[in-house]
Amino acid sequence: MNPSTIPPLVYRALAVVGVILMASDYQWQVNEPRPSSERIYAVLAAAAGVSVLLGLAPRGWRCLRRHLDLLVPFGLYYCMLAALSLLPLQAASFQLASPWTIFQHGFAAILMLVAMWVLSTLYLLWQTRLIVQVATADELDLGEGLSNSLPLLPRGLAISFLGYAGLLAPLAMAMWLGILQHSIVLILGVFLVWCLVWGFLTCLWLPLALDRSIPFWTALQQATEAGRRLWRHWSGLVVGWALALGLITLHVHSIDTPGNYVENKSWHVQGQWLGGYPIESKWYTLSPASAEVPQLGVFAVPLLLLFLCLAITVKIEIVHRVHEMRRQPTDRPEPGPLD
Repeated sequence: MNPSTIPPLVYRALAVVGVILMASDYQWQVNEPRPSSERIYAVLAAAAGVSVLLGLAPRGWRCLRRHLDLLVPFGLYYCMLAALSLLPLQAASFQLASPWTIFQHGFAAILMLVAMWVLSTLYLLWQTRLIVQVATADELDLGEGLSNSLPLLPRGLAISFLGYAGLLAPLAMAMWLGILQHSIVLILGVFLVWCLVWGFLTCLWLPLALDRSIPFWTALQQATEAGRRLWRHWSGLVVGWALALGLITLHVHSIDTPGNYVENKSWHVQGQWLGGYPIESKWYTLSPASAEVPQLGVFAVPLLLLFLCLAITVKIEIVHRVHEMRRQPTDRPEPGPLD
């Protein structure tokens, strides 16, 4: 069946089913006993990031309000993940503790991880095609967007692989050189800068490199060059998104025993590929699981949808700016290194 012939109501119904399934078992843990200083920092930084995005992406918010179907791929993606969980594979294959331990779970876990990667890439492609439709023509067709995404799956997998590989490059290099433990502050600083730089460069990859009229590597080069020359167009959006998402977090660990209180503060940089539509807040990770802290459960869904909306508006604004840049006359002089 051609996806473009399926009525939009079917896509919307499946998306609602996916969100309900997600809400039924989604586990997002919040460390309630964290010191108040850390909670205040998290709230202020997240509020600052959201404020930046509200100020820099007004067109994205307006487009999202007019085209709420932009949220449909997310719900359908979770619906497909729920279907994957019904396959007769090992229980540990679907929810893996870490990709680094994938080979300890056998072939079934590897197969499941590959299937989830392909599904997530298809979701990214579909979301991107819809965003390009809305940003350039102010119209949206769910079926056509999905139909156009299927032939682009090989390109999408290549972009996804390059994005995550490039993001982890500084960390892998530090481990290979054996300086990770000796210069942890320096490595975190380098990793932070690289995350932001890589983020706003690869934010352009998905919308630009999916144009099949341009050779793949040429499209990547053009997108990267656009991000490098016009970095001021993207820097505010990416920094705001990093603050809202919590890619830079302050962790406070305290041990309180009779007659002794020890408090350690440390900064963490959460690795995330901004080009791949990160939608989950990184302020509260799974690290408090061992302390059996309360879980948000179904209340995590509205927060998750909020961060999804933030990601979509950022991408809409980026595509808007790319479209405007392409429509400008090409005979003007090239900008200098400080432009």
